[in-house]
Amino acid sequence: MTCLPLSTSDIDKESPIGQIMLSEDIPFEEAFWRWVDSLDIKMAVINGYAYGYEETPRSQKGGTFKRLYLSDEQRTVKLNAIWRIGKTTRPNTAKLVSTEEYRKASARMSLCNLKGCFDRYNCAWYDIGEEADGPWNEIPSDWNVGDEKCESFLLKNV
Repeated sequence: MTCLPLSTSDIDKESPIGQIMLSEDIPFEEAFWRWVDSLDIKMAVINGYAYGYEETPRSQKGGTFKRLYLSDEQRTVKLNAIWRIGKTTRPNTAKLVSTEEYRKASARMSLCNLKGCFDRYNCAWYDIGEEADGPWNEIPSDWNVGDEKCESFLLKNV
């Protein structure tokens, strides 16, 4: 299927996306993502979809319903709300973590023993007991946390 170019009369000049399309002479999809980027929302890309989210304040307690956590290379946060914005070709920036997985990591119920992983000291799953005889390798000083791209990686600073 081929998309035909829109004439300027077909574009809603009152909408923010229409205004971007007209002022920058770009197609809808590109204008849509520029508009999304201009919004004052927190956003993460998970499995090819962009999501907006709202964090739960640290002071908020309780709730008997299941919670989700979002983990990226910098932190893991409890979510108050999450909504799908749309499919994107942008690279993944985070992953969703279930309450059960988060609790297991917090309680250290299941541990990782990959003592050569450069992200080990920042991961909630890593068992430091693996290094009783000293570290197996040294982590480079210019290492970026999360660059191992381990699917189980969960930042432990919650």
